[in-house]
Amino acid sequence: MAFGPRLPHPDEVLRSALVAEPTPVIVVTGGLDRAGVEPWYVEEAARAIAGHALGEGSPDFNLDRLRAEDAPADSVVGKAETLPVMAARRVILVAEVDRWRVGDQERILAYLARPAPSTTLILSALKLDRRFAFGKTLEALPPALGQVWRFRKLEPAELVRSLIARAKKLGKRLAPAAAEEMIRRSGEDLRLLLSELGKLVTYLGPEGEVIEEEDVAAASSGAGVSDVFAYAEALGRGDLALALSRLQVVTDAGSSAYELIGGLGWHFRTMLKARGGAPMQGRRMELIAAEARKLSPAALQAAHREIYRADVALKAAQGPTGLKDEAVMDRLTRRICFDR
Repeated sequence: MAFGPRLPHPDEVLRSALVAEPTPVIVVTGGLDRAGVEPWYVEEAARAIAGHALGEGSPDFNLDRLRAEDAPADSVVGKAETLPVMAARRVILVAEVDRWRVGDQERILAYLARPAPSTTLILSALKLDRRFAFGKTLEALPPALGQVWRFRKLEPAELVRSLIARAKKLGKRLAPAAAEEMIRRSGEDLRLLLSELGKLVTYLGPEGEVIEEEDVAAASSGAGVSDVFAYAEALGRGDLALALSRLQVVTDAGSSAYELIGGLGWHFRTMLKARGGAPMQGRRMELIAAEARKLSPAALQAAHREIYRADVALKAAQGPTGLKDEAVMDRLTRRICFDR
């Protein structure tokens, strides 16, 4: 769920970005701190805005797609100061600019003081740290110099509508219950959900017109809701041996740690809502509510914190020093059981 400042729907933001006159600098980033980030929208929007800025120019000569880690700022500025070839504008798209070192950030800030008028430099990052000069400056570009487009995370009801709309574009009708089942199984990551939607469309083939809830269960790889529920139930009971056994079942079935974290996150958020008195409709939701009533609010909040920490650990697990997926899930299981 998104919190804090209410930002427009990402689709509305993208529509506005694709009709705006390109400026010398365009920043594409996630929502404000507490509004959350939807990586899929940030990445897709950056590509779409680059195409809009390029117009009819040849991408072979006038479009550069770069990642900040692989592109020193001096190289980016050199490309930006190169004149376009038989086109009105040159476009430089740099992703993950929050990964630039301080020296590179300062070089880009110096370029922003006098940007090349025939170039649109698109700087993309999932999140900008506004405590420092680089993020603060990019977030506050004057209109004459640049545009800032923010794409917040979709709320659950918006995710359902988005999945239904995208299924329609693929020639299928996605039942609302099926969309909700997809979110229960895969979590709220839009990229993963769209990937699962593609699998469902392939599974149904040209003959099937409607994607129902049972189709989601049949086509989903990895652990099903019942398996994740059994794992989550064991965690809630503090039964370490059973929880580790259930974890082995779902991982052997092919579920990734990311899928499990998404499923557990939804499960424990639902338990928190049920513990707070939110109405629970349907047999599955009633079962979750019954489990929630057996736990104290403090235990549920502690479990939710551990799930968040595991999610952070998974996303930070890069290189030889990073924890592997199996270690993250094992640690999560033990901590929730011990903290109960």
